[in-house]
Amino acid sequence: MDRSNTQRSRGALVLMWLFLGAVLLFLYAPLLPPLIHSFRDTEANGLFANYTAILDDPRLMGGVVNTLIIGVAVAVITPLLALAVAQAIREWGKPRLLLSLVLLPLFVPGVSMGVATAIFFKTLDIDPSLLTMIAVQVLWALPFATLIIMTVMSSFEGAYLEAAYLLGSNRFQAFWNIELPHIRPGLGAPRPLL
Repeated sequence: MDRSNTQRSRGALVLMWLFLGAVLLFLYAPLLPPLIHSFRDTEANGLFANYTAILDDPRLMGGVVNTLIIGVAVAVITPLLALAVAQAIREWGKPRLLLSLVLLPLFVPGVSMGVATAIFFKTLDIDPSLLTMIAVQVLWALPFATLIIMTVMSSFEGAYLEAAYLLGSNRFQAFWNIELPHIRPGLGAPRPLL
């Protein structure tokens, strides 16, 4: 009896893997022909001619540079804002209101939010720029960062801060020396090696 259960579970496992493989094949098989054709020898310029042509197009390279600038700016600004929001949620008496306001962008589709902010900036006569794109990206990423930081902060014991206050630390010193090292993984920064 035990042997038949083992064979059934193995059969179910094999069927599950076959189904997963079929789904992945269905999703990714249409991408193979364009990928294969992208390596065609274009006018005897070499196998990677289509990819090296990207480096020669100033518009495409400008887009790559803008993407890197926006990505770095959002990666620096968003965790700092999320930390400020998480601290405010913990310290102020209205955590539900603040958290609801911060999480609101989660319930709006990204395309709708992009169109709405474009209309908002147009109404205020603000021209599209890197700053407006950074603002929109930060607004979209802030709920995710806030949830991560709040999750990390929930494991921090407030007794450590109380002990720091009793030993003469002010709020900034207690945060910088006691709390920040504990919540640093939530900010995306690894702990220092020393």
